[in-house]
Amino acid sequence: MSQILDFLLLFLAQSAGGPGPKENNLMRFGLPALLWLALLIVAWSRQRQQNLPREKLLVWGFGLGLARELFMFSHVAMQLMDPSHHESGGSFAEPLEHALTLAALVVVAGAFLRYLLDDVSTSRRYLWIGLTTTIICSLSVSWWWGQHTMANPEAKFNQSLGGVFFHLVSSVLIAIAIFFMARKRGWLRNVVLLALVLFMLSGVLKVANFVTNRAYAEIFCRVSNSFHIWAIPVLGYVYLREQAIEKRQAEEELGSYRDHLEEMVQDRTTELAAQNAVADTISQSLELDTLLNAALDRVLAILGMDTGCIFLLEPDGETMTLKMYQSGVPADEFEEYSRQQCLCKEISVQAVAGMKPVVLDVSGEHSIGCGVTFVGEESIQTLISTPLVSKGRSVGVLNLGTRHRHTFQSHEMELLTAIGQQIGVAVENARLYQETERWAEELALLHEVSVFLTSTFDPLTIYDQIAEQSAKLLDCPTTSIFQWNEEQQKAVHVSGYGVDDLVIENLGTLLSESDILSEIVAHRWSIAVEDAQIDPRLSPIWREDLKIRSLLCLPVRSKGKPSGFLCMVDQYEPRQWRLGEIKLIESFVNRAAIALENAKLHKQLEWAAALEERQLIAAEMHDGLAQTLSYMGHRVDHVAELVEAGQTQAVLDECHRVRNTIDRAAQEVRQSIASLQQSPPPRKPFQEWLAEIVDEFTARDGPAVILSTRLREPLFLPPSQVEQVLRVVQEALLNASRYAQAEQVVVSMEKWGNQIKVVVEDNGQGFDPDLTPQDGRDHFGLSIMRARAARIGGQLEVDSAPGLGARVTLSWSTSSSGGERVDARSTYALQHSLLQSNAA
Repeated sequence: MSQILDFLLLFLAQSAGGPGPKENNLMRFGLPALLWLALLIVAWSRQRQQNLPREKLLVWGFGLGLARELFMFSHVAMQLMDPSHHESGGSFAEPLEHALTLAALVVVAGAFLRYLLDDVSTSRRYLWIGLTTTIICSLSVSWWWGQHTMANPEAKFNQSLGGVFFHLVSSVLIAIAIFFMARKRGWLRNVVLLALVLFMLSGVLKVANFVTNRAYAEIFCRVSNSFHIWAIPVLGYVYLREQAIEKRQAEEELGSYRDHLEEMVQDRTTELAAQNAVADTISQSLELDTLLNAALDRVLAILGMDTGCIFLLEPDGETMTLKMYQSGVPADEFEEYSRQQCLCKEISVQAVAGMKPVVLDVSGEHSIGCGVTFVGEESIQTLISTPLVSKGRSVGVLNLGTRHRHTFQSHEMELLTAIGQQIGVAVENARLYQETERWAEELALLHEVSVFLTSTFDPLTIYDQIAEQSAKLLDCPTTSIFQWNEEQQKAVHVSGYGVDDLVIENLGTLLSESDILSEIVAHRWSIAVEDAQIDPRLSPIWREDLKIRSLLCLPVRSKGKPSGFLCMVDQYEPRQWRLGEIKLIESFVNRAAIALENAKLHKQLEWAAALEERQLIAAEMHDGLAQTLSYMGHRVDHVAELVEAGQTQAVLDECHRVRNTIDRAAQEVRQSIASLQQSPPPRKPFQEWLAEIVDEFTARDGPAVILSTRLREPLFLPPSQVEQVLRVVQEALLNASRYAQAEQVVVSMEKWGNQIKVVVEDNGQGFDPDLTPQDGRDHFGLSIMRARAARIGGQLEVDSAPGLGARVTLSWSTSSSGGERVDARSTYALQHSLLQSNAA
């Protein structure tokens, strides 16, 4: 017997650790680590497949247990490899081990408390108390153990009061969980209790080992460690048992489902054939009446019913309209019956409200009403009403009647429900098809009208089209358009369609006095009056004098504000203005408002273009003809002075110069007229324009002209800049040809960044730019050149001296406005030059 006991102790020592060689503890911590890891993987996998509160907590509990075993396994391994490791890490390793163990047990126990008791609050309180206790124990014991190991370096935590304290707390917390779980019954509770009891016994034995002063340490420690290890696979048994139960239940459910499917296949074969027949019938047409007639024929034939009818719900969701019927009653009598409050409509309302078939026994005292409606003198016995459903809402009802009393089975009710859904979807599709066709026609008309509106810039024509096309879009007999006078708060009529002058005058007055226009102006939305007889917003005069029954008023917006109103009037009957109609006409009016705004902008652009052209002509006359006439006035005054002095030859010479000036002015006027009549010049690089000027002067009898440019890329300038620069270059070439007696002229151009420079340089006799010539000739060309430079935001520089030739430099930036304007300095320079010429 003693040999068997020794063998068991040796087995426990090597598998569960305890007193003895340290390497035995590798198995003690390594084996539980593998077990905790397996449980963690299973719990994590189940949690990922579906959200399970128990598995979520167990993942944390198993993770803490695994962390404890791995931590201690590595700690023992480090001790075996480095004996000094115990002195450096022992002061915190063992308290941390006990804290992780206690936290893992608390979380695992809390998870099963929630699962077994189905009580979230109890589980949360247990976890909160347990984890808080764990933290408090860890902090207090760790501080005490640190002080204790400094005084007793050889002390061991399991043999101290700190270790015993942890085991006592652990046993108490596990005992509390056991107490709560003991009230439940079942195999799961038994397995969990066994595991928790093993964990608790493990702690109790370690407390007993301390109390007995380690007298039975070899037995207590090894058995305690074994209980801790054995408890882990016991928890694993929970998953094995649950998987076996789930597999058995799945097999049973699969078998039951298989039997149920076989029964359904047998029961539904006829029903599926019926549904397929109905589906085939209603899929052959999208025309609503044809679809309903075919569907009713097929349903009556399939179900063997004697008579039937179909009611469809109107958009208001309450009004039912008879759309199709089959019975022995003439059409006029049937329609008259359908208007009455009969049993047919009563049962239809019930079917729509309950969204399921309703069966009614109409024999005996109920043999009137719908019975007469359906079959005339021969009453029906049973009536069933099935809602026609589409997208979860009812669009109508299918009513069927039979002359015999009939009890509908569940599969027949299901068949009728399915047929009702098929017909409901078909009705919805037919309505969508009709709606789509109607919208396509309206959009085509809207596009056609919009194209016409954008093709004219006449506001009156646009107003007339708005009135006429609005009436056609909504099939409304009368439309009127009013402009809103903001200052007078008055509506002024501008166009109409289908109205006389008296109605227009009265309607404009009534609109201005009513609250309708003020409401539109304030809120900027459309106002719809369906029945003027009962609408409180309209005074009696609307109905008595104008005979208005329905009215739709929409704002015509301009820059976000109502600038006018479109009023659509029906004088014959009330009208329900549909939301789609209102949106359509609002879209049209918005486009028309844009066309009106474009017409207004086009008129403004015409005025602006005319004004700009007048300003350009005025600038040209100021720079050319006006300056020339001013100069000629001074010369004529000079001639008068010469006549008084008796200098006949000087008078003749001066008259000759005046004549030459007149010829030049006439030539410039003809050129200006020709430039106004000719088409804009073609767009081409500025280098080509300069080349044409140079070629023109080279062909004349004069100095040789050379063009030099370093630009390789084509340079395109605005037409205004091209014109002014070419005029300056021409004037500089004329001066070099006429007055400088030059043999060669060089025209060069350079560009860097946005800056451009054109230079005209000659090797003629030159002059002093600061001195006024005394040769009696006109010399206001430089001032005109400076004025042209100022128009494009540039500068003109003249470098010359007697005998050294002349250099004229024009520089400007491509980012300049290039406007056709002359600044005050250039105008003053031109006038000053003319005065100097006159003085000469």
